Amino acid sequence: METIRPSTESLEALVRVVDCGSITAAAERLHTSKSVISKRIHQLEQTLGSRLFHRTGRQMRPTDSGLIVYEHACRLLERVSKMVDDVAGHSEILRGTLRVNGPRSFGQRYLSPLILAFMQAHPQINVVLDLDDRYSDLRAGDYDLSVRIGRLKDSAMKARKLADSPRGIFCSPAWLRKLTRPIVTPQDLLDYPLLGYAHARPTQSWHFIADSSQKPQCLTISPRLLSDNGEVLRDAAIGGIGIAALPHFLAQDALRSGELSELILPGFQLPSDTLYALYPETVTLPARVRVLIDFLAEQLPSSLSAIGDKV
Repeated sequence: METIRPSTESLEALVRVVDCGSITAAAERLHTSKSVISKRIHQLEQTLGSRLFHRTGRQMRPTDSGLIVYEHACRLLERVSKMVDDVAGHSEILRGTLRVNGPRSFGQRYLSPLILAFMQAHPQINVVLDLDDRYSDLRAGDYDLSVRIGRLKDSAMKARKLADSPRGIFCSPAWLRKLTRPIVTPQDLLDYPLLGYAHARPTQSWHFIADSSQKPQCLTISPRLLSDNGEVLRDAAIGGIGIAALPHFLAQDALRSGELSELILPGFQLPSDTLYALYPETVTLPARVRVLIDFLAEQLPSSLSAIGDKV
């Protein structure tokens, strides 16, 4: 008698329910209805003859059998995905939808034009591009790729470095001329109004690295203005509201026009951030994602301080 085998749709439903914790969230990820997900899970349990989930209200927690199926299903679906991508790569035509997340200011100005150029080069690629400075959990399945500026902390993510992002301390030239005494050390900054980035850290602090003649310093600041948008902080610095720590790519136009001045503190500087392409470690990288990462790495300069000269 022929053995009935689980469908890839049922296995994908199980993986998403385990990852998301509920049928409702899994249905949203797979762009289908809750009834379809419930039916696929029921069919899988009937096929395997085993209960796969503990159901508590709307929450779904995998049983021991469910975890076994989950581990096998992840590997199987990765192989299926790789098969599709290998065939697509052989045909040299990229297809499908890319879901990309990136930071707002960098995304609007630089990432978006690169994504549009990529779409022009690959007419059968569709893109969902979300720009938000909040970090997104790629393991939840919302995005295929996240482009982020910062310092990598999540070991569950794979990452490819795309560029360095130098930072500096900036204020308006008119504001600088009004100072009664020069700012020469990080501690001197605490005597003046400072502008803080809301998503930087749980506590607002500026960390300075030092050369051999100085010791590193960390300032805990009480911002006069706190914002989740770098362009707001830049404009506030231009308007004389206070001093801002900004990435160079965001300040460079205002520096060229004379609207901003950079404060140079002898022996001290802010450490550079890094622009990364992030993707989940447990997922086999689809060809369309891999090609997009290669495209971004090729198009971006090694340092974002020179981005205006290349992009």
